[in-house]
Amino acid sequence: MKHTAGPGAAPAAELKVLRELARGNGLQLAAVGLLALVSTGATLALPLVVGKVLGAIQSGEGLGVWATVMVAAGFGSAAAGALASFLLGRMGQRLICRLRVRTIIYNPDKVNPSELSTYAALGDSKWNGRLCLRNSTATYTQSLVAS
Repeated sequence: MKHTAGPGAAPAAELKVLRELARGNGLQLAAVGLLALVSTGATLALPLVVGKVLGAIQSGEGLGVWATVMVAAGFGSAAAGALASFLLGRMGQRLICRLRVRTIIYNPDKVNPSELSTYAALGDSKWNGRLCLRNSTATYTQSLVAS
């Protein structure tokens, strides 16, 4: 296996997982990025809005507009951040399912099904040279071996 060396370099395996996470999820990743930007923008706007509320109090103006903007910015920030986290979490769950949930296919004329009840059974030495798997650099194979 090839490793990237040097300070701050990301290991190749992590990049494979990121590529696997992004595969088929471009629109959802864009939505997560947009929601994160909205959440950050609303959070950064709060001190400005609070300043406007304080200015309105000092000048004796009504609080209606700025108080509403302050509440909307606070709730908007929280909602956008929560939705971004939820979407990213769902993407991660689907990634784990894609990596872990696999079906064992066998030739019933050559293999007794009870011998293949679990992935752990595939680790038995009697299967040496008799399995067909992806190569060792595939994310799925690495996950199988790691589990």
